Amino acid sequence: MNSQKKRFGLISDPRDPHTLSIQKQLSELGHDPLIIDSSGSGKFSFLEGTWKYNGQTLDEIKVFYFRNMLSQTPAVRQEGGEYKLYRDWYTQFMHIREIYGVQLSWMYGLQAAGKILVNPPTPSVVGVLKPHQLYVLQKAGFPVPASVITRNPEEARAFIQSKEKVIYKPASGGAFAELVDEKAVQRLDAIQSHYVIFQEFVEGTDIRVTAAEDEILAAAELESQAVDFRATPGYLENKIAVSPCEIPDEIVKLCFKGLKLLGLYYSGIDLKRTREGKYVFLEFNLHPAFLWIEQKLKKPISRGIANLLVKLSA
Repeated sequence: MNSQKKRFGLISDPRDPHTLSIQKQLSELGHDPLIIDSSGSGKFSFLEGTWKYNGQTLDEIKVFYFRNMLSQTPAVRQEGGEYKLYRDWYTQFMHIREIYGVQLSWMYGLQAAGKILVNPPTPSVVGVLKPHQLYVLQKAGFPVPASVITRNPEEARAFIQSKEKVIYKPASGGAFAELVDEKAVQRLDAIQSHYVIFQEFVEGTDIRVTAAEDEILAAAELESQAVDFRATPGYLENKIAVSPCEIPDEIVKLCFKGLKLLGLYYSGIDLKRTREGKYVFLEFNLHPAFLWIEQKLKKPISRGIANLLVKLSA
């Protein structure tokens, strides 16, 4: 038990298992974690210069864990295996937009008041801006895949022809990476209305490193033959094979450097290790899923994140 009991705010959908795991760890450390419902049910208000949540101020909380919030996407439902817009999608979208705006304003207010958010909303909000992350890492000299982001078919064709294998994915994410094949080449003119990331395909072993500030909480080798390991059969059911691995010191240092460059306190970092032993950085995930790694490797990632929150509150 901690003799100095502290309160922490966990900004999340209260059903999120990652948040519940961190809540449990903080409680076991003797602290008072409060889940702040960001799913749309929590009530935020701004009264005479003071932000309140469900009628109470949270001024005594210094450190907040930010897991997720409502996404500004049109309301859809699934019918017969296809996603279709609700008839009143615009009304629903504007409703979510207002909640999103108020919650984000509250979090920016927390930052302005000197509170610590893990991870802070600015890099979290621009998490969909994969081109920005790629730009930052490339400028800093990180080993990243050769890339082109464009909606110009001729630029895309020239890049594809210059590489042995190329993958493509949406510029803001939301879909698995796929190999460029002949059918994809024939459809290139369609990208004139959509920005697409084209990257040289890095063949090798998928690696997921979970890092928290200056500590590696877990390094895992993933068994996958898929172009994008998330497309591996059984991935969503947590059936993908995972084994612990060692990461070279120079790559560990780059993981920590990347966190600082992107303004993050922790991240799930995706890399590829080639047959020659070279490591290539693919992405720093801002709200990574980590329970599947924790359970497979018996690594206390949740406790590590909880310890980070306590450390930041000192």
